[in-house]
Amino acid sequence: MNTRYLPKALILLLILSGLSGCGVTTLTNALPDTSTTHLVDIGETVAFSVEGPAPVDGPEGNDITYEWTVSKVGGNSPVYFTAANDVLSYEYVPQAGDEIYSIIKIVVTMSDGTQVGDIGVSKFRHYKRWEIKVGTDAQTPPEWVGSYYLQNNNDLDFIQQYSIITGDLSVNETTLKSLNDLKHISAVGGNVSISSNDSLSSFTGINLSRVEGNLYIGYNNILGNLSGLESIETIGGKLEITHNQRLLSLEGLNNLSAIGNRLYIVENNKLTSVSELSQLNSVGQDFRIRSNDSLCQNEAEALQAQVISGGGIGGVTAISSNKNCN
Repeated sequence: MNTRYLPKALILLLILSGLSGCGVTTLTNALPDTSTTHLVDIGETVAFSVEGPAPVDGPEGNDITYEWTVSKVGGNSPVYFTAANDVLSYEYVPQAGDEIYSIIKIVVTMSDGTQVGDIGVSKFRHYKRWEIKVGTDAQTPPEWVGSYYLQNNNDLDFIQQYSIITGDLSVNETTLKSLNDLKHISAVGGNVSISSNDSLSSFTGINLSRVEGNLYIGYNNILGNLSGLESIETIGGKLEITHNQRLLSLEGLNNLSAIGNRLYIVENNKLTSVSELSQLNSVGQDFRIRSNDSLCQNEAEALQAQVISGGGIGGVTAISSNKNCN
């Protein structure tokens, strides 16, 4: 190929593309399994390891480094720290207090600085991530004390013993196709977040009847409706339904009568109806329905009038940038 007249950026792209299998390394044989959540107890040593090239301190950034980090999330004060550098294995020993966190994430990052001709050093980063729950033996069904982060089928299997979660329930960034195994959960004392699940097409099977905090449903790209939420009559905090690109209706929220905080229905491009909220008569704070390209403006305004004639709206009302059907 004659590269004489090619832009420099394109030449760089061609060079980088040719590096696959030539100087670019990766991580393999991660132990234990990264696809499941590991249940451990306080004081129990958990060993993590990967296979990869040895750390190299090369000239001018042309090196290979490793960084192990620990993130404790779901508690009142999340914790993040660097645990080790330039090793291919790491041992974590849960301490008293770790049980308050919904999930602890162990991440190893390998940075491979590769010299690309005379252009300079290009950094390639590779990751392996594990998740652990601590102190699960101290939990006694039917009530899970604290928050629960659901990431995979292993998490689904474990939580089936419980009907109440006293903290938050998070179903975020999973590959789950169904939430049918959550059918035993009837009440959540904190917030419920169901977000960024690209394979989740419905909530069918959920038997949730009480949400004392917020209910957030967002960025679920193939979700068509909200069937499965029929038992919810009140939401203690906010209801936010945003950026669900294939959501057609709010079917499933037919029995919802009151929202303690605000209502946001924003940027659901295929949404054509909010009439399923026919029982809604009270919104404690702001009422916003905007930028839903397929939702008629007058239908959103009809819902607003319905709520005002009931218990009322306690905050700002904003209905805009929906479809003009007049």
